Amino acid sequence: MVLLHWRGISKDIGRAPMSMRDHYRTKAAEFHARARNEYDGKTRLEYENLAKQYSRLAEQAERKDSAARFTSSLYSSVRR
Repeated sequence: MVLLHWRGISKDIGRAPMSMRDHYRTKAAEFHARARNEYDGKTRLEYENLAKQYSRLAEQAERKDSAARFTSSLYSSVRR
């Protein structure tokens, strides 16, 4: 794996880009972990709410990707 730095932005080369679904799932897991480790009840609740919201975003992204793949397969079969 190679990391390039350009104008303060790092680019990971060698792996496929992360899908939005995976990005949202990762953020949800991060907020869930923060909630588990938080002692303040109000802050813990906010982290839990953020985790739920990112989980919902991941579900929406998965449905969108699934619909796009289905539509793409329909068009490719029609073109043949």
